[in-house]
Amino acid sequence: MKEEQKQCNSQPAQFRKISPYTSRGTFSMEEKVLTAEQYRDWQFIGATLSDKISRYAE
Repeated sequence: MKEEQKQCNSQPAQFRKISPYTSRGTFSMEEKVLTAEQYRDWQFIGATLSDKISRYAE
């Protein structure tokens, strides 16, 4: 278990995995880092879904 913690702590933030002991109900930005490309992708997905939902509601 200690070796696993050392491995997690030695990895860069974007490759760090959430500890199996972390509750599934919590989320910390320290555990996950998005690249600029991933952030843009999620913005596009959000905008697309928002557009589709607004069209469906009409």
